[in-house]
Amino acid sequence: MVEKQRINLIKSLEREKNKSTDFLKSLVIYRLPKIRSSD
Repeated sequence: MVEKQRINLIKSLEREKNKSTDFLKSLVIYRLPKIRSSD
């Protein structure tokens, strides 16, 4: 039972991490063209 809870916790943490990395990626992708064009 405890093992199952731990697995669920890890899964939700992974999901949150994925969300944040997706957010960061989109930010980088959004910013990159502007940085390049300002050269």
